[in-house]
Order: sequence, then C-alpha cells, then structure tokens
Amino acid sequence: PIVYVLTVTFIGDGSGYIASNPAGISCESSGQTCSVGQISPGTAYTLAASPGRNSTFVGWDGACTGSDPNGCSVTLNSNMNVTAKFSLLPDFSVSPAAMSLTMKHDGQVSDTLTFPAQGGFSGSIALACSVSGPPPMPACGISPNSVSPGSNATLTVNAASLSAALTPQFFNTTTRLHATLLPIGIVGFVLVLFDRKRRRVWTLCLLLIVTTILPVACGGGSSNPPPPVAQNYTVTVTATSATLQHSTTISVTVN
Repeated sequence: PIVYVLTVTFIGDGSGYIASNPAGISCESSGQTCSVGQISPGTAYTLAASPGRNSTFVGWDGACTGSDPNGCSVTLNSNMNVTAKFSLLPDFSVSPAAMSLTMKHDGQVSDTLTFPAQGGFSGSIALACSVSGPPPMPACGISPNSVSPGSNATLTVNAASLSAALTPQFFNTTTRLHATLLPIGIVGFVLVLFDRKRRRVWTLCLLLIVTTILPVACGGGSSNPPPPVAQNYTVTVTATSATLQHSTTISVTVN
C-alpha cells in the first residue's frame, strides 16, 4: 500500500514542544526533528506548538504556514515536512565576576558585573544594591547605575566605617580616676565629722582604700582592646528594565 511520512523540524534559538492529533508527533526542545510514518493517503494531522521557558513560538513553515500555534493542519498526499520556529524572549541576566568577596574592616572591595542579553533585548538597565547582615553594615554602590546590554558595571563595597564601630569602647584613664576619687572624697568628708581621737584610725582606712583602688584605675587605661571579629554580609544587586527585573547575591566577609 502507498504510505507517507510527516516530519517536523525545530528551528530558532528558543525551545518548545510539538504534539500532533492523531498521536505520532511528539518532539521537545530546539534543534530536534521527529517524524511519523506509515500514514495512509488523505490522512489529516493537526499540529500544536507550546513554547518552553523564556521562549516564544514564532510560526510555521513548510507544508503549513502561519503564526497560530494550533493552526497547522496538513493532509498527507505525499511525504510532507513542517518547520516550527521558536525564539528566546527579549531578556537579560546579571552575572558577577565573583560570587564571594573578602575585605578588611577599614577597606573596600569591588566586583565586575556583566549583563548578557538574549532575544534581541536592547533596553536600558537600572542598577541598585543593598546590604543585609548584622549591624553595623558596610556601604555599597554601583557605577554606573544604568547600563545597556553587553556593558559592564562595578560594584563597590566599603567597610571603612566599620573599624571604629566594631572596636569595643573603654573608659579612659581620667574617667576611671574621677570614679575612684569620688568615694575618697566621701571618706574625707566623714573624717571631718569625727573628733580628733578617731581621725588617726580613719586616716589608716583611707590610705588602705587609696592603695587598693588607685593602681587598678590607673592601670585600666593601658589595656588594649580586642581585635574586631569577622562579619558575614550579603550584597543584593537588582537590575530593572521596564517590567523585567533580575537580581543576584554576593557574599561578603569582613575580617
């Protein structure tokens, strides 16, 4: 008996899925070709196209034409070929050169950002950044703050303000001395209230207090503060163009 073959081929940079009614054609992904054979003359097939993620169906070519994804119908009176074209949607992505950064408490670090485009995207991309983590937090900035696809931007994270904030604060020597002399003054005031016979005993007590507390107060100002501990932060870069928005995160360690 005379039989025919129906062949469907994908083209374009997008992806998708083709199914047929009656069953027999079932292809998925760009670049594939699938076919069904042993078809009797006069048999009609209807093809349906479904675009994949970030793709759009462009149209049919070959044995049937048009842009309706459900509008390809062929009646086989010979071997027939149908082409289905899928293209990527206009879009872009954010790609940092490094996903993790390390810097000192009084320094800064930078990272290069690129913005690959697809599907003929050509819009302007607005950039912003934010930092999350334990306070106090470093500052971030992006230059320039608006780019076109295929160009670069520089992310800068500055931790100069963390050095003083993360160093424990200590009382200075003068403050310690003032705190120490306060009870001594009180004792001296009490001495005035007692008669001369008891002043000698209180004088000895006063000397004991002074020799015990005063060296501690004077020596406290010479202690060195402990070094700041390492802190981990997350920098989020957000890129927006009209209704399209993408973001990426970069981990930052401050030592």
